[in-house]
Amino acid sequence: MSIDAIRESIRKATSYLREHPSEARYTDSVATATLDEGLRVKVEGASGEQIATDMPPSVGGNGSAPSPGWLFRAALASCDATLIAMRAAAQGIQLSRLEVDALLATEIRLWSDVAARLDPRLQRSGLEIHEDEA
Repeated sequence: MSIDAIRESIRKATSYLREHPSEARYTDSVATATLDEGLRVKVEGASGEQIATDMPPSVGGNGSAPSPGWLFRAALASCDATLIAMRAAAQGIQLSRLEVDALLATEIRLWSDVAARLDPRLQRSGLEIHEDEA
């Protein structure tokens, strides 16, 4: 899509939201993660989106898909890049290059304790955990 088309789309969306401010905040669609086999997890979205994650062999996975941590960083980087590109387009700025790096620190101690699921920071995130023991 051209910068002009993006700019016009953003203008229309902004105008609509000014007229309907209650629609500017909403709950995103759910992503449901289901343990597949070993540490491989399949994730499905409400509209049929699908991805899979797996951990590397060094921590017990098969390395058959990107790790969830890498996908998290990829999502953050692509979200930021998209928002920057949208803001630039709305201002009529043609970007010749945009690159966003996402680097996060991992708390490895969380891997070793199932009680980490009960961490208050996770409870505030909107995560719902449903599990059955074999």
